[in-house]
Order: sequence, then structure tokens, then C-alpha cells
Amino acid sequence: MSKRVYVAYTGGTLGMQASENGFVPARNFLEPFFTSLGSAITSQFSFTFNEYTELIDSSNATPQDWLDIARDVKAHYQDHDAFLILHGTDTMAYTASALSFWLQGLDKPVVITGSQIPFCLERSDAVSNVTNALAWLKMEALSEVGLCFHDRLLRGNASSKVKATQLDAFDSLNQPWLGKMAIKPKLNYANLLPKPISGSDWQLPTQADNNVAVLRIFPSMTANLLKCAFDSGYTGVILQSYGTGNAPDKDLELLQTIEGYTAEGKIIVNLSQCPYGEVDSAYATGSRLAQAGVISGNTMTVEAAFTKLHVLLQQSTDRDDVIKLFQQNLCGELSQL
Repeated sequence: MSKRVYVAYTGGTLGMQASENGFVPARNFLEPFFTSLGSAITSQFSFTFNEYTELIDSSNATPQDWLDIARDVKAHYQDHDAFLILHGTDTMAYTASALSFWLQGLDKPVVITGSQIPFCLERSDAVSNVTNALAWLKMEALSEVGLCFHDRLLRGNASSKVKATQLDAFDSLNQPWLGKMAIKPKLNYANLLPKPISGSDWQLPTQADNNVAVLRIFPSMTANLLKCAFDSGYTGVILQSYGTGNAPDKDLELLQTIEGYTAEGKIIVNLSQCPYGEVDSAYATGSRLAQAGVISGNTMTVEAAFTKLHVLLQQSTDRDDVIKLFQQNLCGELSQL
């Protein structure tokens, strides 16, 4: 029996065409593209295509788009065996991370992919990426959100775009790959999330809040930036610090500002700026942030920390509950380096 695959085309480089203002997402892309893959591949599946009404360049993607995709998956979940999301590369890791948190407890695979070169151009990586994604979707052991690109399958909430102009654009620097494409697809079974005992009844809102900001600490940074973030209405801030979670502990105004906001109930997360990074507060400059009420982002990517906090803040108004859940490993986002 062929696998029933739901394909959502959200936009992105993969289906772009040239315009007067540069490449833009093109309509009526899905069926011609999948026909080009050939019957040897497509005959193994039964496809349902959904080309989104408003195709987006992923640079324009917002938390509402993540939620809309999650709601789309939920609406078609019972009638399909696997889900393929075609997406732009710039914020693909954010979308993959967000989907993993909105759709916790998956017992079917959701794989997101795209391309660095549009399908309409020579040397496009669109066909190989989609073909590889379909190969992963056939794997019965896979039951989580994965990001497929080039020769690898990555955990969605462990992935980051690390190269702007090369075909192996994505990697998971703090976690091993979920799979590698060789002559035969090779899953890393030891690193896969286990299939849940029972399916999840996802309670997804209709509207997404823009409630989280990201600030990167830099030499001479003042407390005014943090004040601007919270004065603008954000309820959570990801603070990207130096090394293993260090910040300038001689800037008393910055520390007092942080303490004031955490005392008010605002949530501030300490995340390393280093791509291969972990927050452990071994230094005094890092422990001072913890004393000020800042919580550790551990080994999470900025994409995972940002989307995880975003989802948790939408699911609960209880600060203690959000902090407790943020520090738990909900769907494979935390790892030990």
C-alpha cells in the first residue's frame, strides 16, 4: 500500500521564478515539479497537494506562519501517513523548531525541506532534497519533525542554517544527525525520539503572539536595549551571552535592570553566542546572570530557544510553569555535549 503523503508548499527558493525585482515564489508549482521526479519515485506514494494561497519568501515568515502550518498538519493528520513541508531556507530552522513544539508527541514523520537553487535553474538541488525527504518519510521509525537538506536528516529543533551559499546549508552542531543519505538512507536509530504510546490532541490557538525578542550581548552594551525590548511589549527575551553564558558583571545597571524585570515576572533566557555552545555558569560572570533570575538555555540553538519560549508563553500564563517546562527536554531539543 502506498504511503499517503500530505505536501504543503509554503513558498521559498525551491519554487521561485525570476521577476523584475528578483526571484519570487511562483504559483502552480507542485504538480509539475512532482511529475518531474518520475514515476519510479512518485508511484510509491499517494499525494495530497496544498499550495498555500499566500506563498512567502521565508525571510517574511512570522510566528503566525509557524502556527498556520501546525494547524494545517493537524487538520490532515488522521488522513495521512507522513507530511512534507516545502519551505524557504532563511528561516527553515525556526519553522522546523516551532513545529516540533506545537506538535509534540507525533507518531508520524513531518519533514521540512527546500533548496538553495530554484528548480527552474541549472544545478538546482530541489529534486535531490525532495527525493531524499521522501525517502526519509518512508521510514517507519521516524516520528518527529525532521529537516532534510543535502545528504542529511537533522532533528528540526536542533538545526541551524550555517552556510549562506553552499548546498550543505544546514547542520545540527550540538547533536548528531538523525540520518545520512548514502547509497541507502541510514537512520541514526539511537538518536530518534521514541514513538509515543498514544497520539496527541494538540490544542492549537488560531492567533500567534509576537512575544519573544533576541538580544546579543556585545562590548559596551547598555541596559537601554533590554528596556526597549520589554517596553515594546515582549514578555520573554533570549539573551545571547559570551562563551558558556558570560555577561559583563561590572555593569551594575544592566544587572539591576535584569533583576528588576525577572522580579516582575518577565522571562530572560541565557544562551551562548557560540554555534557549538552550552551554558553552564562556571564563571562568576555567568553565575551572576543566574543570580539575577536568568534561566539557562543549555545547549539549545537560538531557533529552538526562541520558538520554545514563544510556544510555552502562548500555552501558559504561569511564569513558574513556563520556566519549568523550558528547562525540560520536551522533544529532543536538549543534548549533552
